[in-house]
This record gives sequence, C-alpha cells and structure tokens, in this order.
Amino acid sequence: MTTPFTKFTLIFLCSFIFITICYGQTGINTKNPRQVLHIDGQGDNPQTTNPTPAQQLNDVVITKNGDVGIGLLTPSVKLDINGKIRIADLELYTNRPKKILVADENGNIFYTDIETIAPPVETRIYGIINKQARQRLENRGSYYYVLLDGVVNGINSDKLIISADKKKIQLPPNKTLKITGSIGIIGATESPTTTNPAYIVSKFELEDINNDGSQSLVQTIGYTESSTETYDDGGVSMPIIIVRTGSKGANVMLQVKYGGSASPAKGYYIGGASSDTTLGSYILVEEI
Repeated sequence: MTTPFTKFTLIFLCSFIFITICYGQTGINTKNPRQVLHIDGQGDNPQTTNPTPAQQLNDVVITKNGDVGIGLLTPSVKLDINGKIRIADLELYTNRPKKILVADENGNIFYTDIETIAPPVETRIYGIINKQARQRLENRGSYYYVLLDGVVNGINSDKLIISADKKKIQLPPNKTLKITGSIGIIGATESPTTTNPAYIVSKFELEDINNDGSQSLVQTIGYTESSTETYDDGGVSMPIIIVRTGSKGANVMLQVKYGGSASPAKGYYIGGASSDTTLGSYILVEEI
C-alpha cells in the first residue's frame, strides 16, 4: 500500500530541507568546511580530513558561537588570531610619549600614554635597609656578606624581608627593582682611622628562588677608597643591580672585600650607621 503524496508530506520535506540548510556549514573556496563559515584563502585544504596547521594559516572561520578564528580553525575567544596583527593608525613606539594598547571596563580597545597608567607611588616599593654596627672583614682579598642589622624604612618596606642571618634581602615576586648599595670605610681598627689606607670593592649577588625565572638585568661593581688611599683615586662608585623577580620572589646579597698593599692583611672595618663624622653603609631598593 502506498502513501499518497499529500500537502502535509510536502510541508514536512520542505521544512526538513530548510532546517538542514540553516544548520549546515558553508565553505568558501573549500568543499570541506570545518565551522559554520569557513574561508580557505588559498584553496589548499584537503576535501575530507582536517587541514594541517600550515594549511590553516590562510583560513578564516566563524563558529556557531560567533567566535572568529584567523589562521586557525578552533578559536577559543571571540577573536583568535594565529599570526601578527597591524593597526595602521597607532603611533610608533619610538615616538614620545610612549603609547600602549589598553582596554576599558567595557572591553573597548584604545591606546594611551604609558605615563597615565603607571602605578601610583604609594603602591610601589621603596626602602632603605640600614646597617647598624660596624663590620670587620677578616682577611684581605676575601669577599664577605654585608650584615644588614639596621632598621628598614620607606614606602611598603614591609615587603622587604631580611633573613635571620642578616645576609639576604628577600624581594617580592613579579617586580622590577633597582638596588643600590653604599659602603662606608672605617679603617683597620673599630674606631675611625686613616692610618691604614685601603679600598673596598662591593657587588650584589642574586639568588633565584626555586628557579622561577628571577634574573639580573643590569649590574655594576662598587668601589670605595679611604681618604688617604693613593693607589687609584677613583673616589666612590656604588654597586647597582636591576632585578626582575619571578613568581616566588628572589634573594639579593651585598658582598664586599678590602684590598690595597698598605692595608693590613688581617682585619678591616666597614661602616655601620651614618653619623656626622662617618659615612654609613646602607642599601636602597626602588621599584621601577
């Protein structure tokens, strides 16, 4: 028994075809679309299998969720680009003031001066780590860690932690910091003296925590000489290190050694706290 071709049957078939078309995938320059809309720029995609990553580089797709992919077939955000982008009307980075792309609370992207989004000084780290007591360096030519036994002052200086042995400054994570040292010379005795001229060499040492990517970007060696030093009249230069800390932070230490043929082989002092008559020793930490 055959079913007569009724008006209802015709409506059903038309509806089925319409739904199939609406929920189908459209390919431009490809017979194998992988999303709702798939454009194969060079027409180099295979007809049955997924394109290779290299073949996808010239493709553009729109998914059923409205996500757009350029150079890839499975975008994970509204606009997912595999490749470089160019915005013609942005000012060159070499021009001043410097410009960067930012987004407002509504997601609108625009460019602005870097200076306008710099964090306020109240949120940044500035600290002076003072040395209190004078410190004896036992042997000429050997490096010793400066013992940081004084107070720590400055904005957000509570984020600078001094180790129990007074040798290390634990720096906070994910910061770029400039650290400068200043070393005062006392002489061969604990009381200030100039009868034994010498010089002090100083340098910072960076200790990465758990190998999390902390690194030294710039570093210099410091030099301080006593007032009667005659070997190299260079005066005073301060040790500096610029550090980018990782996700666990980093430790930094200041090392010093004394030298000079007129200096005693055993024992020389560096300064502690500053006074009206002597140069003290301290470390300055600045977030940049």
